[in-house]
Amino acid sequence: MTHRANPTAIPAKDRSLPLVTYVLMLFSVVTGATAVLALVIAVIERRNAPAVVRSHYDFIIQTFWVAFFSLGMVFALAGLFSFMGYHWLPSLARLVFLLISLWVVVRSVIGVLRLRDGFGMAPTRSLGVPACLDTTSAQTA
Repeated sequence: MTHRANPTAIPAKDRSLPLVTYVLMLFSVVTGATAVLALVIAVIERRNAPAVVRSHYDFIIQTFWVAFFSLGMVFALAGLFSFMGYHWLPSLARLVFLLISLWVVVRSVIGVLRLRDGFGMAPTRSLGVPACLDTTSAQTA
């Protein structure tokens, strides 16, 4: 895959706040609370952002909500089954937590790289893989 820069798509002044939100999402793997701050910034700034920058905010918002509900379901189920006597399930929940954290990191890094190159985020497909990175789909002209 060749590296294509498109610096004219997103002016440098419009890149700083989406970059901050991506960094907050990366820190959320350690702290958790910074993801809420990233969500608030993305929702507020999304309204007046150009379309390309808005796609990055949409990507951040989607990343937050998918991770939030996934983690909520995992910990709720782990707590329920642990209460029922399945004491091995919290260990499995920790593994799933690590996988979801890795997923957040990968999505954030993809977003930072596309922002750096001046590209927007394409709509996502299954498992949150951006369509622009999906090599399995056939390109038709």
